[in-house]
Amino acid sequence: MTATAESAAPAVKPGGAGRRRRLAPATFAPWLWLLPTLTLLVPFFLIPLAIVVRYSFNRDDPLALMVSDFTLDNYVRILTDEYYFALFTNTISVSFMVAVVCLLLGYPFAYFLVRYSSRSRGFLIWAVYQPVDEVGSV
Repeated sequence: MTATAESAAPAVKPGGAGRRRRLAPATFAPWLWLLPTLTLLVPFFLIPLAIVVRYSFNRDDPLALMVSDFTLDNYVRILTDEYYFALFTNTISVSFMVAVVCLLLGYPFAYFLVRYSSRSRGFLIWAVYQPVDEVGSV
């Protein structure tokens, strides 16, 4: 006996043909937590950022302020001017030094927090978060 493709196909339940499978609410739940963030992020950050990026390609005219003209002159001027080069160099060097200081202070503190301080862990974590809390209350 030879098996045909029709006999090897699984049986379809009656009434099940053509129906879509519904996704469980649990699959959408993690994405729903993003809605409050996105409602603030899109209008107050992403849209203004897109406007600034669009304006960066405009041509500056002293009489007409911004001329809607697609040009890369602004970027060429920033990358070739000595003032901006010094500004970018200073910014990158300060950020590198801050990152190194944070690593030198943070890793030993985290190691001490995990390994040795069982009784005073709450106080040390409070001491780390206290400056963040003070900024919010000012």
